[in-house]
Amino acid sequence: MEIENDPAIAAVAERHGGYFTTAEARDHGYGPGLLRAARARGGITKVRYGAWAPATSYERLTVTEQYAVRCLAVADKLGPGAVLTHHSAIAVRRLPLVAVDLSVVHVTRLDQRNGRTIAGVQFHEGSIPDGEVSDVDGRPVSGLARAVWESASLAHVRSGVVLMDAALQRGLVDRDQLERAEGRHRGWRGSPRASAALAFADGRAESPGESLGRWMFHVFDLPKPELQYDVFNEDGVFLGRADYAWPEWRHLGEFDGLRKYLRPYKEGDDASAVVVAEKRREELMCGQRYGMSRLIWNEVFTLDRRVAGAVRAQLKQSRRLFG
Repeated sequence: MEIENDPAIAAVAERHGGYFTTAEARDHGYGPGLLRAARARGGITKVRYGAWAPATSYERLTVTEQYAVRCLAVADKLGPGAVLTHHSAIAVRRLPLVAVDLSVVHVTRLDQRNGRTIAGVQFHEGSIPDGEVSDVDGRPVSGLARAVWESASLAHVRSGVVLMDAALQRGLVDRDQLERAEGRHRGWRGSPRASAALAFADGRAESPGESLGRWMFHVFDLPKPELQYDVFNEDGVFLGRADYAWPEWRHLGEFDGLRKYLRPYKEGDDASAVVVAEKRREELMCGQRYGMSRLIWNEVFTLDRRVAGAVRAQLKQSRRLFG
């Protein structure tokens, strides 16, 4: 049997969170030659030195999810003497990491050894109090509020905004916990970036794309929108909720409307019915004398100045037509 089709290997990978080791493959009768052959035919993928994943399942993962598998493999290799921190502590919690460097796994040694980078693993200096260490799938990781602050301190402000928005929106932390983390770690290098992200963070944003859209409006000095804005008709009947709204401009905004059209509300829904329903929702909202701007991922991710200019023009047009 080929290793990628072996249910025993699949069970080992599932137990670890997506990978198996060279030693475990050998224990099931697959030596180095068979591993090389499986990799050559595309049956398995190398996660890191000594760790592999069935290619079919691994390639279905997002880049961040693949990074999380690598982080788990490192954590298991190092054992309880090291704690996953920074981006790594975020990835294994399945929180969004946008525009960050995922080439390095971040850990902090509990023995307080000097920081260094070896084989794609960054060992950070410092110590972590017991109260700031959590358990995720049996691995020690930095506590969530600390991990958010670590990650945001290491990345661009907009990356911190996406992360903090998501953590707040999911109810995993509250603003008070993040403010306490700010107070504890104010002296960290990069902490001003995290502070700037916290000042801008808003748990009403429901996706990384919405967070990046807000950041684009901020960067190009567009009016600040209201988030998750409910639209009603003249009889008080709820018509829909817009991702963004500028009520004084009589204008609404939606992130990634085309993808919403193509994504069923729940399993079993007819895709064409979803398209019609979503289009009808937007028509009803705009029928209350609102204009509409629609944004897609590439536009907000690349901070497209032309798109920001188009939104500004659309705001002015809506106020002229409907204000």
